[in-house]
Amino acid sequence: MELFGIPSNPVPANAHVGSLSTPDGVTLRYARWRPTARRNRGTVCLIQGRTECIEKYFELIVELRRRGFHVLAFDLRGQGASERLLDDPRKGHVDDFDEYVTDIRTIVQEVMLPAMPAPYFAIAHSMGATALLLALDKGLTDFSRAVLLAPLVGVVEVRYPRMAKVLAAGLDFFALGGSYVPGGGATALATKPFKGNKVTSDPARYQMMADLIAAHPALGLGDPTIRWVLAMFAVFDRLKDRDFGRRIATPTLMLLPTADPLCSTPAAEELAGRIRGCQMLLAPGARHELLQERDIFRRQFHAAFNAFIPGESREADLTQGAGDAGETALSREPAAREA
Repeated sequence: MELFGIPSNPVPANAHVGSLSTPDGVTLRYARWRPTARRNRGTVCLIQGRTECIEKYFELIVELRRRGFHVLAFDLRGQGASERLLDDPRKGHVDDFDEYVTDIRTIVQEVMLPAMPAPYFAIAHSMGATALLLALDKGLTDFSRAVLLAPLVGVVEVRYPRMAKVLAAGLDFFALGGSYVPGGGATALATKPFKGNKVTSDPARYQMMADLIAAHPALGLGDPTIRWVLAMFAVFDRLKDRDFGRRIATPTLMLLPTADPLCSTPAAEELAGRIRGCQMLLAPGARHELLQERDIFRRQFHAAFNAFIPGESREADLTQGAGDAGETALSREPAAREA
């Protein structure tokens, strides 16, 4: 296993890269880093959203290491350099979101707990945030705190969700669950034109991902399958249960972009109100991928993270040393040595 860099997004130095198998036999890629600062503030585990890969978070990894955190990142099954689940590797597919819960539990138990120092914190985005919520509700207690960015608890684009669910179930009944959603295809989402994109207003960070996929096409992922969509709707039903979240003891913070055209902010707000110990903050004007947004929006994340994590200063700036979007912390990090 290895990590893949490009000039605008080099691999952070001194990475330890490995792989492991989940209990159900899926190979996952992971990477971990020690802090570059002398102090030790514990470990941050990054849990990615749909279509994402470890490489997308190099900038954040650099920032966290500078502040004294060990960092653990991994690719969920079916994306990045983890094992793809269908013959067409561009299909985003699982049968059940609990498969992602298995991935999280495996990484925590096999890598984080035995090899990395406490306390443990999680930063999870979109689909990954939803999977982490499921894991917390099912009894995962190893994280001291969890930060959830734009969790996938409802979708904006589907105008008639009940009809869409019935249609997906019908197609799945006729053995089409492994097919792309109607109108979908293999084109990697990160390579589509910046104009009209729904995830970020930052052209430089968007272009970085396009360049990364162009240089390393195997990291790309296209549209989801019908079965994945059914699994998503099944999770939405679970999240609507009034009892969901009552078993979550981990203090959590939901940071919700107000200009998110993909995940439903009102649905996330309603869920946050039912989870014990959950705080909710809005990121005014930000789109779905807060960590790939312009610096003015990324600072909202950093300020919230600093205030939420014990021992962090409210005035501290995780982006110290970084310039504008075109000159990020990544461009200042030396190339990685083989681990």
